Amino acid sequence: MKAANCLLLFLSILLTTELKAQEAQVQQSARNFELRNAVVGFGNYAHFINAMQVDTSGKTESFNINPYVVGGLEFALPKNKYYLNTEFGLTIPKTTADGSALLTMLFLRADVAYRFRKGRYKLLLGSSLVMTNLKGNGGTVTLNNGGSPQTFYRAEETRTAYNNTLDLGLEYYFSRKWGARLQTIHYSIFDSEQRQMSYLLTFNYYWDVRDKVQDF
Repeated sequence: MKAANCLLLFLSILLTTELKAQEAQVQQSARNFELRNAVVGFGNYAHFINAMQVDTSGKTESFNINPYVVGGLEFALPKNKYYLNTEFGLTIPKTTADGSALLTMLFLRADVAYRFRKGRYKLLLGSSLVMTNLKGNGGTVTLNNGGSPQTFYRAEETRTAYNNTLDLGLEYYFSRKWGARLQTIHYSIFDSEQRQMSYLLTFNYYWDVRDKVQDF
């Protein structure tokens, strides 16, 4: 009977030790991957640099204005130097240059980021799913066709194009909560004829969600 009791006591201690070890591993894993910041930002998206012709001489556009807003979450990875950024961005709807359609662009973005220089700088590498929505305004437009004016009809339907991009970026932190980011957006990187580059310039505000959690 004593032997049985000793065996049960030994198994109980062994099981308790194992459970505590597993709990410690779970807690360590949680510390290695945790929600760190919520982020909101604003800036400008410059679309297809040096690809759009702006006059009859062939001059191309190196900058265009498309106001941009963004929101997202930042997760800390092991050692607190690597991060996973997930973001949703939106260009403010605007009428195209020829007035034929309303243009809106949506971005679903994910980046792996590395912070260096005591956290002042952050390198980002990732990808976006870009949805370009064009809503036709309809109506007519008169254009010069072979020396004489001719009326053309504008489309009224809505069309959406989808692109997957490669994104590279660098962010500088003015403070613990504010940063400025320049990010290049590369389209069709494997197609030399269709390859294009755009870029984002944003100012971002970071809110450490742990501060709120600790208040409860």
